[in-house]
Amino acid sequence: MGLFRKLSKENLGNLIRSGIIAIASVVAIQSTLTGCNLTSTSALPNNSTSSSKNIQKDQLPSFVITPQYDDALPFSQGLAAVKIGEKYGYIDKAGKTVIEPQFEEANIFADGLALVKISDGYGYIDTTGNMAIKVEFPDAQNFSEGLAAVGRPAGIQNDWGYIDKRGNVVIKLELSYASTFSEGLAPAAYWAKGDFENEGALLAGYGYIDKTGKIVIEQKFDSAGNFSQGFAAVQIDNKYGYIDKLGKIVIQPQFSVAGEFSEGLAAVRIKDKYGYIDSKGNVVIKPQFDNAGKFSQGVAAVKIDGNYGYIDKTGNIVIQPQFDDANQFSYGLAAVKYQGKWGYIKK
Repeated sequence: MGLFRKLSKENLGNLIRSGIIAIASVVAIQSTLTGCNLTSTSALPNNSTSSSKNIQKDQLPSFVITPQYDDALPFSQGLAAVKIGEKYGYIDKAGKTVIEPQFEEANIFADGLALVKISDGYGYIDTTGNMAIKVEFPDAQNFSEGLAAVGRPAGIQNDWGYIDKRGNVVIKLELSYASTFSEGLAPAAYWAKGDFENEGALLAGYGYIDKTGKIVIEQKFDSAGNFSQGFAAVQIDNKYGYIDKLGKIVIQPQFSVAGEFSEGLAAVRIKDKYGYIDSKGNVVIKPQFDNAGKFSQGVAAVKIDGNYGYIDKTGNIVIQPQFDDANQFSYGLAAVKYQGKWGYIKK
């Protein structure tokens, strides 16, 4: 995560699309095409098992949609993107295909629209599968709070801005980095003044903009995550802490990785293990996992001894580790990978 000062246009675009720059995406099990990467055998709750080898037959997963997909995302607005072969489509909660597989990439529905990739460009579809905003952007992100970040190459730079749900540009494409809005603010950066003819234009640091495109929290961070529950994780001198919406540090930088707050807790990495802190920075679930996702519907995905399972907010295992990969719960269901294929379980 210490690679944010000098980046080429191509590398920066790749990082923005993959979510590497926005630090919340490092920890959280996202509603994107990535899962959670997590392994731990120490300091487990007393009533847990340390290995899926001990799982009894009656503890095997109860699938509501059987594993059959090559990839699967969380449900959002009643639909979930799934991959069949080389293409993505969408299913409903009964597992019925409602939008036929036809996209190179597909994302969750947000604000009624979903970001999809066709050939080399990105556009947005509605919940019926109709194209709502035509494919014209080489880079784009999900809608949030009525706006979506889109990017276009501009010489050595890769300029970003924001469109509304009609596809109109509402914040000019002159940012070097842009992420999704949350709680009225978005992590963003304007290009520093300098010589862009040289490979690796200097960035001025990361800050936050409002919906007019104005920087409201100074560009001074090495990386910046989205606001959630009033806090955002930021990187300062290779350590992560949290700021409030005024830009004031409220939890001192001390973590090697930090994720978004959700349901009052945030996953952080201390040394080489993940645990959870509360909004005051107190460790409430001690570091014991190789990675950990954010809480959703009272549980969070963690990886133990090579398998994914779910814990509750006390740190107790509520769904035994037995999955190859796992996403967060939404609409009562979670996408999990089991024996090489993705399906959905209920709590």
